[in-house]
Amino acid sequence: MVFAAFFLRIGGGLYKTTSDIAATSLEATSSPVPTFDRRNPVTLLEIAGDLIGGVMGFSTDIITSFFFSLIACVLFSSSFLAAGYVDTENALKLFVFPIVIATVALVVALVTWAFSRIRLRFRSQNILLESIYLAIVLVGGSTYLFARYLRIELNTAAVWGSSMGFHPILAYLTGLIGGALIGFTAEVLTSRRYKTSQRIAAHTEFGTAVTVINGFSSGLVSNGFYSFYMIGIAGLSFTFGGIYGIALAALGMLSTTPTLLAATLFTPIASNSLKIATLTDPDSPLESNARKADQLGQTTAPIGNGFASGAATLSTFALFFSLIMSTRADLERLFLMDPMLLFGILIGLALSLVFCGLLFRGLGKTVVTLIRETLRQFRDIPYLLEDKARPDVIKASTVLAAASIAALTWPALIMGLIPLVVGYALGIKWLCGVVFGTLLAGFVQSYYWSNVGDTLHNVRHHIASGHYGGPHGATYRNALVADSIGDGFKDLLSPSVNIIMKSVAMIAFLIILLIGV
Repeated sequence: MVFAAFFLRIGGGLYKTTSDIAATSLEATSSPVPTFDRRNPVTLLEIAGDLIGGVMGFSTDIITSFFFSLIACVLFSSSFLAAGYVDTENALKLFVFPIVIATVALVVALVTWAFSRIRLRFRSQNILLESIYLAIVLVGGSTYLFARYLRIELNTAAVWGSSMGFHPILAYLTGLIGGALIGFTAEVLTSRRYKTSQRIAAHTEFGTAVTVINGFSSGLVSNGFYSFYMIGIAGLSFTFGGIYGIALAALGMLSTTPTLLAATLFTPIASNSLKIATLTDPDSPLESNARKADQLGQTTAPIGNGFASGAATLSTFALFFSLIMSTRADLERLFLMDPMLLFGILIGLALSLVFCGLLFRGLGKTVVTLIRETLRQFRDIPYLLEDKARPDVIKASTVLAAASIAALTWPALIMGLIPLVVGYALGIKWLCGVVFGTLLAGFVQSYYWSNVGDTLHNVRHHIASGHYGGPHGATYRNALVADSIGDGFKDLLSPSVNIIMKSVAMIAFLIILLIGV
């Protein structure tokens, strides 16, 4: 599953980002190629890219994190039973608890769907956010009521040296509430309905450089909040349930996954509907309604990215430790801090940076390839510019897909080979350090890149809605270029560090299983 997510999320992100940046680059050049036009193959690929990267890629990423946390919780129950920390009855309760949480999440998704159907009869504004917050309340309340009947006895002093007792519901609620705080903070710091994006939009008239700098500033501030939230979530959940508590916190953060997916995937679908309506029937009621739907969908994208970043870190950490415990390893000996573990962490940090750097270099190559193919079609297809012929979209899509796959080659090799070399040549402690290094890099980068990109994206939408000169002014052109830069951050870099965390952790576990500890 994680390797499928690598191709769908990162490959889809490359496809989507390339088409977005190519469209902006063509608009910024003096070529006679029409930009947002049915004659331009890039315009049609941009529509397809939203579905490939925004729907298929994001869904695979968030579902992978959900199953990571669910599997981690289940594995801990068998590991605790084998180690003698719980008896058979309590181990069964530990096994059932996460499955019940997943079942509750599905039932709550149906309830929020019914709520949305009723809510649409009155007012559609904020319906997506209200559905997410309603799901959080219902999932938290339902799980709490179920957990009251569970009395799990666990030797906490033997497991993690704590005398606080075992409180799985508190660990779960820590992740659920913490995830809601992360999502709400992302919305406040990036959405065009709040002052941060509006303040950046007000300075867009001073150029693209100023806009991007302000976007980086907002991303750093938001990442500071995110770091404190994650430290609090991890610390409290560990206090209430040890490493199992961290797995429960990740599951709590993702227990609204069905509702979150439905609300988040509304954004690319609504955006595509607006683009298609604008191309086919501009200035019509269809286009006007599609524009309202697009404005509604823009409110949930930062929330989805925030949940994805936090859940990827917690779920990967929990799954790796649950897998290690299932091998009956001596954890104290394996993770005792020494230079080998520290050097492994440094390798993991470097691995993540090189991985992202190679992906960005590949992005540049795919953009150039697509622009050249677009210019070739307008040069070689007779009467295309006069709108008496149609672009070869299949050829353009084939060129872009091939370039995107080629751009994944070196990052995939590095992601797979470095853990193999470290594990077999340097030892298990070095390998565990590599896992922690990629986790640390993901913790620092993922939320930051997504917030920078979301902020710049919402700045463009704020100006496009009629502020500071509107979509036909010079200010909008500055915001458009800044948004194309941000696309690479939120659609490629942010999900990439999430995927490399999961992939390296899974590869490392397989190596540890083969070598033995």
